[in-house]
Amino acid sequence: MKREIKRDVFHTINFFNGKKNINYGRVFYNSNEILYSLFESFDFKNKDIFSVMGSGDQIFHFINRGALNVDTFDINKLTKYYFCLRLWSIKYLNKYYPGSVNYDFISNLLSIVEVNSQFEKEAYIYWSILLKYLDHYNYEHILINDEFSMSRNRIDDLEELKNKLNNKSFSFKNIDFSKNFNIDRNYDYIFLSNIKDWVCVDSTYRNNIDKLLRPGGYVICSTLGSYGASSDEIMLLDMGYDYYELPDVYDGSFTDYQMPGYYFVKK
Repeated sequence: MKREIKRDVFHTINFFNGKKNINYGRVFYNSNEILYSLFESFDFKNKDIFSVMGSGDQIFHFINRGALNVDTFDINKLTKYYFCLRLWSIKYLNKYYPGSVNYDFISNLLSIVEVNSQFEKEAYIYWSILLKYLDHYNYEHILINDEFSMSRNRIDDLEELKNKLNNKSFSFKNIDFSKNFNIDRNYDYIFLSNIKDWVCVDSTYRNNIDKLLRPGGYVICSTLGSYGASSDEIMLLDMGYDYYELPDVYDGSFTDYQMPGYYFVKK
């Protein structure tokens, strides 16, 4: 496992030096979705969820809403390591967003972290090794910050969130949802964010949903610059799923209302 982490460090350094790799790229500091409105129509209590990792905001919202288990995935491996910085910031610094993610911040945070799982151990090793190679590097270069969305997605009651996080373990799969993969587990909810804007929505995409989702389960997608599912997506899932759109909500921009997302229910 340590060899794999060293490989992740190697590719991270390459990314900082301008080399492109689809599995190692910039990470969203925070979600630009309207998460409270997106999730309020669903009951996640004691449910099993398979979610894109993204900025990590989505995962914390699922846990805060009572999810039993949240397994994560992303094509970008760096989302896993950033998530742990956020997890530790909540646990040890009482900060929902970590603030300035620089060398001193990461180094000081690692000095007070108590590793509680293999998932955290891997992230701890990753950041410890990376700091040795990139002394006082500008780590914020790796983050995409959307300050407008921070306030609307922030979880204010961190004590309640921390209590819910105490007994949770996390997993991460580095997968492309448009490709075949094997996961021997079924879920009540799949959260795909706006993945369909970036991948080919075809039979492989549908097959992945089919094999992961339990009967009566939900596929939730967010809308960013679009309005509902595409006609291709609706047709692809038509025979086995019912399609619904979430009502428009005020997005906080003082001028616009926006559909936060849509969802499919497996028949």
